[in-house]
Amino acid sequence: MKNNTYIEKGIVILVGLVIVVGLVQVGSPQSARDIRFDRQRSDRIDMLANDVSYHYQREGKLIGALDELSDDPYIPKVDPETGDPIGFERVSPTKFFLCATFASEAEEEGYQLHPYRDAKADDHDDPLAERANPHTHGEGYECFTFVVREQATSTQK
Repeated sequence: MKNNTYIEKGIVILVGLVIVVGLVQVGSPQSARDIRFDRQRSDRIDMLANDVSYHYQREGKLIGALDELSDDPYIPKVDPETGDPIGFERVSPTKFFLCATFASEAEEEGYQLHPYRDAKADDHDDPLAERANPHTHGEGYECFTFVVREQATSTQK
């Protein structure tokens, strides 16, 4: 009977260790939730940057606020978790910031910049102009710089 007790205790300890190791490697349910919301924030910033760029191409000028964009239900202008507005600031006639508060750090390699984005900021002294990739971010409030490209006008007939 004592051998069975030791075996049962060993199995319980082993199962407990497997659970602990699994949580350490995968993360807690809260960290998984944070990562999911952060990805949604990054995706929304991406979509909003596209929308701002398309507006610029159509109208020839940057918007002054996100409210000037059409109300597209597929491009929400608010944080997916808190409902707070995504931050927007027009910095120049072709440059703008989009900002959000992230729950955790993330670095996504292989992210391809779109043609209207600058990989390097024009104002290197501006701390908000360091990132153009919303899928790579720190924890906390972070802003991303986007620069729209003017469409070349054709002179051919």
